[in-house]
Amino acid sequence: MSRKADALIVAAGKGERSGLNIPKQFFEIDGKPVLFYTIEAFHSSGVIDNIAVALPDEGFEEYRDYMRRFTDFKGLSYIRGGKSRMLSVYNGLTELKKNDAEALVCIHDGVRPFVTHEIIKASIECAEKYGAALTAVKITDTVKLVENGIVKSTCDRNRLFAAQTPQTFDIDIIKNAYEKAFADGMEFTDDCAVAEYCGVEIHINEGSIKNRKLTVREDFEWL
Repeated sequence: MSRKADALIVAAGKGERSGLNIPKQFFEIDGKPVLFYTIEAFHSSGVIDNIAVALPDEGFEEYRDYMRRFTDFKGLSYIRGGKSRMLSVYNGLTELKKNDAEALVCIHDGVRPFVTHEIIKASIECAEKYGAALTAVKITDTVKLVENGIVKSTCDRNRLFAAQTPQTFDIDIIKNAYEKAFADGMEFTDDCAVAEYCGVEIHINEGSIKNRKLTVREDFEWL
């Protein structure tokens, strides 16, 4: 890898589907929040220069001070998230652009703490070669197309992948894509979907079923 890479960790949501009484990124495992383990995975990877973490706007100072108890090192910044994931990502891209105008950027879910160094490096290498990389795993279940509760067809699972993060891009490619999506009034919940909308060709790098996103109560019971 010859290009510098930064990380943008998105942790500004409320996590209401988790059924917890706190945002799920701050759920503690062995006395440390889930978000700590996510940040540490990128910090210890040896291939990331700067890390921006988007926290909830409401209560930002409290959450920032809480996280600083566990993570306080050079190159890490906490920023205010927006009212949507798209706004949170754009705020982070703007912050990282100030530090390094030409870096690649790994955009990652704050509640996906099991990401490995190997996945991070593979995503960066893929984006360095192609400009846009999606971490993904092949679907193993049979998938049905359903309308109004009725099965219409069976999908070819050989062509289906489950998207994960990190999703890594040339920072100009993804920032410009976000700006076009905002200008067109579009709303997406996935960074690659923003890039796809703007005609960006995205290549796959292999993820892992262990690279799990903690979302609903069952995930935390499993944890």
